Amino acid sequence: YIDFTGMIEQALLKVPMMDGISAFLVDEAQDLSRLEMALVRQWGQHCEIFVIVGDPYQNLYEFRGSDADAFYEGEAADTRVLAESYRCPTTVRDTALAWIEGCHERTPVEYRPRKGEPGSVTQTNFSIRDVESILELVEQNDDTMILASCGYMLEPIKHALRDAGIP
Repeated sequence: YIDFTGMIEQALLKVPMMDGISAFLVDEAQDLSRLEMALVRQWGQHCEIFVIVGDPYQNLYEFRGSDADAFYEGEAADTRVLAESYRCPTTVRDTALAWIEGCHERTPVEYRPRKGEPGSVTQTNFSIRDVESILELVEQNDDTMILASCGYMLEPIKHALRDAGIP
């Protein structure tokens, strides 16, 4: 028997390159482990086009071994930063950056917010059982994003929003 990590280890040792592949693009690379990133870089060095895309600030899978710092390791022939968000308003961006800076040491990059309204951030102490309170907040604010640490936590409010006819 072999687990997922074992499969990556075996590929790293026994599959030095992917035959017939000239372009290799890896998206969401911040969610790769160091072992997975080593395999990606090993395969990528044999391709005419090799692109790694990701945002270390959005590393979501540390619980399974992803390491956003691996994103920066190795040589980068051409690094580009998409410096402007077309979704994130100023207040949300400022709140997110303040939180990120308190949690992790990261390479700073320019990150301009969406132009227009500054947006707002409301932190609550709601739990997944407070569906009525969350629904009331959403009904009072027509442009709302609800964040939770795990997808299953959103199921009760998703059902309530659907029942209320709110997309």
